[in-house]
Amino acid sequence: MFEGWYFKLQKDDNLIAFIPGRCRDNAFIQVVTCDKSYNFNYPLSEYRKREIINVGNNKFSMDGMKVNIGNLIKANIKYNNITPIKYDIMGPFKYLPMQCRHSVISMRHDLTGSVTVDGRTIDLTGGIGYIEADSGNSFPKSYLWL
Repeated sequence: MFEGWYFKLQKDDNLIAFIPGRCRDNAFIQVVTCDKSYNFNYPLSEYRKREIINVGNNKFSMDGMKVNIGNLIKANIKYNNITPIKYDIMGPFKYLPMQCRHSVISMRHDLTGSVTVDGRTIDLTGGIGYIEADSGNSFPKSYLWL
């Protein structure tokens, strides 16, 4: 079993994505920038999900995120004007047994705050965000988009 979320933050040419989640043996946070990617593993016991996704002391919610991964990555971002889609993105496939479920949480929302990665601070105030989630038994090797 796995579950993970994709939080995309963008302003101008600055783009960063946070992917918190869990798999069979551990919890994780992946961070992807235009230049580099990072992967941080945590014991599965440090993963909690309710209204807020906690991985270690890092918090991800529909209101924003607070991330503090050592001296390497820090984020304090607030979201405004979350824009969900009006239907289940899986369409009629939501009724079929599938190895992976996909959902879109927000197609667009406004950002306030900043992210620091490797000593470089990116002000994302006035930028836009996007949130999606996946869960299931295994991630597909390939997709067929309809």
